[in-house]
Amino acid sequence: MSDTRKYNSFVSVMLIILIVLSPLEHVIGVEKVFYAAGILVASLSVLYRRKIKCDETCALLMFLCYAFLTCYWSVNESSFSNLFNTAVMYIFLFLVLQHSYSAQEYEKFKKAFIIQGAVLLVLCFTFGVYRDNRFWIKSSTTEADPNYLSGWFILPVTMASEYIDKKNSLIIKGLLIIEIALSFYFVAQSGSRSGLLCIAFVVLGYTVWMLRLEIKKKPLYAVMGIVLFILLVSFAIKMIPANTFYRFTNGSDVESLGGRTRIWENLMSVLFSHPLGMIFGMGQGSAPFYSGFDRVAHNTFMDILFENGLVGLFFYLYFFFIAMKSALKKDPAIAIAFISVGILIFTLSSTYMRFLIFMLFMADCHVKEQQR
Repeated sequence: MSDTRKYNSFVSVMLIILIVLSPLEHVIGVEKVFYAAGILVASLSVLYRRKIKCDETCALLMFLCYAFLTCYWSVNESSFSNLFNTAVMYIFLFLVLQHSYSAQEYEKFKKAFIIQGAVLLVLCFTFGVYRDNRFWIKSSTTEADPNYLSGWFILPVTMASEYIDKKNSLIIKGLLIIEIALSFYFVAQSGSRSGLLCIAFVVLGYTVWMLRLEIKKKPLYAVMGIVLFILLVSFAIKMIPANTFYRFTNGSDVESLGGRTRIWENLMSVLFSHPLGMIFGMGQGSAPFYSGFDRVAHNTFMDILFENGLVGLFFYLYFFFIAMKSALKKDPAIAIAFISVGILIFTLSSTYMRFLIFMLFMADCHVKEQQR
């Protein structure tokens, strides 16, 4: 094994460990140690190779540099510290995307997400609590927000759905089905409307793609499958406590997406009244000061547009859409998960959340063709 390949293997092993153990940040706050070690391993590998790829990943650095610049005119006095978590996660993403991975390593990443889902379920059973009639995991990093919890389940559920099709063992299939069912259960218990929608989209979307040839030959199968899926979702909804179920039906904030549309209206009103702010941004970390509710935008793209302007949003979307194109071309399962996460972050401020970083990595990472 060449030295370069050896260093790449270190990065691959480091990623697998991070994928599996990253949910522990919900209860013991290990992310600072984990991702500092991850940056160290990935940067040493890049330094040894003495080569940096100038591709779409450079847009991540441009985004960070511009976000740093906007700190100078932000009304948020803590704007520089506000940017720190985002900078750490996107530097980490940039470094791990500098490497190429074998098909075997890529498959190991996928299996690691299935294990990550199992770890999440253990945490739900062990540390889960109900607060404000919603299921939470007491968290040191996300304030136990149940909407973020639902984002963590998207990749594990997608990979479990894929491996149900790949594996022949009935025992393994059964365990994967149990993982998917429990993931549905906890997301439903969390009362996250967008989260439940995205998890359902993943399962239904991948099932339709997997059975596309059979559905084309016998459309009746598609109808039967949709009916069965609706029955299963209905059963899952019946398991939701009444005081949580109201969020899906009679909640007073359903029409405004939990008050999100009012926040978006306030932020857009500020931008329209400040044309330069629309172009260059109102400054890193400034959204809560203008939202009217002392809250973030609850929309990742709106956060970036408001704080970093069209300039910052351009850099971010440039990478985002290339990653999506790569996922669509490379792997249908990852593409379905990517679309689902894209829908979810439209209702969450999740720029530096780990589930989004992992999703961007899986979508954009380069998988080397297997040598014959």
